[in-house]
Amino acid sequence: MAEITVRLPVPEPRPLVLDPAYTALVVVDVENEFLRPAGRRYLGERAEQILAPLARLLERTRAAGVPVVYIHSVRDPDAAE
Repeated sequence: MAEITVRLPVPEPRPLVLDPAYTALVVVDVENEFLRPAGRRYLGERAEQILAPLARLLERTRAAGVPVVYIHSVRDPDAAE
């Protein structure tokens, strides 16, 4: 199977004001299985590099009183993805 690289444009960051009463942070699939070397589906050091920025974002989110929702996929150990 050939490897294909897709490059997507990334917009420049800009200031954004969110109302905590109408905001939530949704964290999807931040699991040891993907982000730790012992995980069966480890995605590499590059994936691990998201943990520190995510921790800072979670700290700021909670300090602002914004709810955090975690999405965790559950599958049988032998299930194909």
